[in-house]
Amino acid sequence: MSTSVCHIASNHPRTDVRIFVKEISSLKEAGFDVSLVVADGMKDDERNKIFDAGKVSGRFRRLLLLRKLYKKAAALQCELYHFHDPELIPVAFRLKKDGKKVIYDIHEDLPRQLLSKPYIPAVFRKPLSRLLEKYENRRSKKFDALLTSTDHIKSRFSTFHPRVEAVKNYPRIEEFRETGTTARDEGTFSLLYIGALMEVRGVREMLQAVSGLPVTLNIAGFFPEKSFEEEILRDPLWSGSGTTDI
Repeated sequence: MSTSVCHIASNHPRTDVRIFVKEISSLKEAGFDVSLVVADGMKDDERNKIFDAGKVSGRFRRLLLLRKLYKKAAALQCELYHFHDPELIPVAFRLKKDGKKVIYDIHEDLPRQLLSKPYIPAVFRKPLSRLLEKYENRRSKKFDALLTSTDHIKSRFSTFHPRVEAVKNYPRIEEFRETGTTARDEGTFSLLYIGALMEVRGVREMLQAVSGLPVTLNIAGFFPEKSFEEEILRDPLWSGSGTTDI
């Protein structure tokens, strides 16, 4: 009988590249029985073992959602639970108390990321960052293993947890197709960025880096902030650098 694994994601789409396309698909190919609990309001997809706790908005309703996510996940009675959002720490902690094995998948260095959030007043960012780091570290010690998306995040958690592994967001090998020619053969060089188009992600710096070079920069993503989108679209480098917004 195959080991049963339940992934839980409260703030990611059910087809998230890291969670569904890479991790869940890889586990299924290796023979694991894998389920996914999400909160997107798109209803259950029993054929693909995706279970929806419903989509909500507002802080108080988010707390109620955590309870729904716990019930959905616990009802599956899996041997291993793998969660992907910091707000799910209370859910994971309860599953751990139920005697389940729990893995925390840490996508971002949240305390450092919080320091650059424009919607948080600057005076509160450092105190909140320290409090968040203490909370996340203390709870993470209780989980059976930790996965991180980078070596930098791994180094942070490895100081106090014995089982930390970096699982990086590399493409799956089957995503590459042999075309017979390369950009180097054609005398050009292309770069590709995929992700959210945000100031903290270095969009402006990418444009500056390729300016004046025989390079095509292709960008696949979206602007979460309208004001930053308008600013970048006015930048002459946006159209002058060979950039494509996909």
